[in-house]
Amino acid sequence: MPAPALHQVDFNLLLTFDQLLRHGSVTAAADACGVTQSAMSRSLARLRTIFDDPLFVRHGNRMMPTARAEHLREPLQCILAQMSALIAPVSFDPARASGTFRLAITSNVICSLLPDVLIHLRQQAPGLMLEISGWNDDTLDTVARDGVDLAFGVARSAPAGIYQRRVFCDDFLCAVRDGHPLLERGGMNIENYCAWPHTELSLGSDMRSVVDDALAAQGRQRSLGLLTPHFWASLEVVSRSTLIMTAPSHLLHHYRQGTSFTILPPPDIGLPELDYTLFWHARHHHDPRHAWIRRTLCDMLRQRVDTKAVNEAEREIFAVATP
Repeated sequence: MPAPALHQVDFNLLLTFDQLLRHGSVTAAADACGVTQSAMSRSLARLRTIFDDPLFVRHGNRMMPTARAEHLREPLQCILAQMSALIAPVSFDPARASGTFRLAITSNVICSLLPDVLIHLRQQAPGLMLEISGWNDDTLDTVARDGVDLAFGVARSAPAGIYQRRVFCDDFLCAVRDGHPLLERGGMNIENYCAWPHTELSLGSDMRSVVDDALAAQGRQRSLGLLTPHFWASLEVVSRSTLIMTAPSHLLHHYRQGTSFTILPPPDIGLPELDYTLFWHARHHHDPRHAWIRRTLCDMLRQRVDTKAVNEAEREIFAVATP
C-alpha cells in the first residue's frame, strides 16, 4: 500500500499514537487525550491504515506494540518535541546572541551618544556584531527594503510598514563664535539670523527644511556658507568665522567642552521640537533579539541625553499606507 501524502495526514494522530505507546491501553489513552474510547479506537484504526501495520496486538489485558510501532517510538518522540519547540514562545539571551545587527544612525549622534551605548551592548551581548551606517535621505526606504535592521534619527514621516518609537525630544539652539559681531548688534534676532551665512549639516533634508520652512512662514530666507556631514568640523569653522549654526541642543552642549563658541536661543520663528525616533520594519517587530536591542538603545540613549525625555506612556506607532 503506498504511503499517504503529508497533506492527507491528520497530525493529531501522532499525539494519539504517543499516548497509546505510553499507556498500552485504548481506555487509558482515551482518558489521557480527553476523548471517548470509541473515538480512540477510530484513531487507532486510522493509524493502522497510515502505517499499514496493526501497531498493537492484544496480550492479556494490555496492548503490546508491534515491532513496527517500537521502531517508531523514538522518532515519534523526537518529532513531537520538535513540534512543541516550534510553537513555544521564543526567548532571547543577550549573552548567547550572535550574528550581525545593522543600525543606521545620524552621524553626529554616532560621536556624541553612541560610544557609551555600544560599549554597554558589547558587554551585554559580546557575540553580536554591530554594523553602523550613517543616516541619509534614503535611510527609511532602506529600512523598508530590509537594508538595515533599525534606524535612529529625525524624520517627519515614515513609509508604510514602519514602526517608530520616539526616544527623546530636543530643541534647536544656535552657535556662533565668541565675540561674533551680532552679539553687539541686537543678539540673535531674525534680522541678524538672516544677515550672516549659515553652516548646515548634510545629514538629510528633514532637519534643514524644518528651519527653512519656519523662515519661509515669516517671509524670510537664510543663506548657506557651508554644507558638510561633519558636525565637529562645522563647529570648528563656526568658532573661527562669522557663520551661524542651528543645531539640536544636546549636540551643542556635548561638543562645547572641546571647542569655544557661544550658544544662543534661535530667533522666534516657530521652530518645532525635534523628535529623535527609532524606526524598524514590521517584519522585525516580534523578533525577541530585535525587541531587546531597540529597548536597550532607547533606555541607554535617554539616560545620556540632558534634554526633555518622553513623558508619555511608551508607544510604538505603526505607519500605514495613505489611502
